[in-house]
Amino acid sequence: MASCSSFNFLLEFWLCIIIIGLSDNGHAQLDATFYDDSCPELVSIVNAGMKQAIGRESRLAASILRNYFHDCFVSGCDASILLDGKDSEKFAFPNLNTARGFEVIDDIKKDVEEACPKTVSCADILSIATREGVREMQGPSWELKFGRKDSLEPKQEMANNGLPGPSSTLGNLKEGFGEKGFTPTDVTALSGAHTIEKNKKECPFEGGDFNVAQLDQTTPLVFDNQYYKNLMERRVLLDSDQVLFSNDTQDDLVTTYSKDQDAFFKDFAQAMVKLSNLSPLTGDQGEIRTNCRSSNSEPEQPLTD
Repeated sequence: MASCSSFNFLLEFWLCIIIIGLSDNGHAQLDATFYDDSCPELVSIVNAGMKQAIGRESRLAASILRNYFHDCFVSGCDASILLDGKDSEKFAFPNLNTARGFEVIDDIKKDVEEACPKTVSCADILSIATREGVREMQGPSWELKFGRKDSLEPKQEMANNGLPGPSSTLGNLKEGFGEKGFTPTDVTALSGAHTIEKNKKECPFEGGDFNVAQLDQTTPLVFDNQYYKNLMERRVLLDSDQVLFSNDTQDDLVTTYSKDQDAFFKDFAQAMVKLSNLSPLTGDQGEIRTNCRSSNSEPEQPLTD
């Protein structure tokens, strides 16, 4: 009996070790205090960079937000969308001639490297820049955890096939987002990102022709709940927007958001936290790029927008 008890104890002990080891290689490594000692000024540096960029062109807040969605939704928040080269995700159909603002992250990365060399990933910089851009446009903030690594290669094929299209039905949206762990409430809240659009359709989720009109023609320079008022008045441009208010399951939530901006902000922030935690590379996975456009093992790519 004693030997049997010892065996069970050892079995349980090693199972615990294995579980802890698996946790260390995944999501558990993300930590809000990850850079407190190694790069304490990180958020301030990124905030200053976003303020400067948006001061030059307010539309860049939407551009960075869109890039973040397209990065995280494809294969997790790994900054793969920032990589240049013939197989770049920038040449995937949903991003072709529409993804922009990469020079903003380049500039911020240079400032971060000067302060904290070879310490902060491009994935974490993009995560912070997205939040700071939304805040700069009078939108909500949300908690971020850090410790992401950068991908070693782009995923152009996944980008071509992994993003909902502008003609998606409500069922398509629920299914596609549901596979990533998002609820219908998350879908409706995240779609509110369309509220900061100017001059061109700068949709966070869909590809297509982005040279048509503003998605929010009322307050395109303010992150607010006007998008939901436009839905109720059927003054939106994309079919995948209007399906959120179409005598279906999301009508009540759209109505709530149109009347209660705080409710929208709360749900949007919660959905952004969920998005930021999608399949991060941590531990021995990936790398910390010194140039966001190239993996460390590849020659630096010429700058492209």
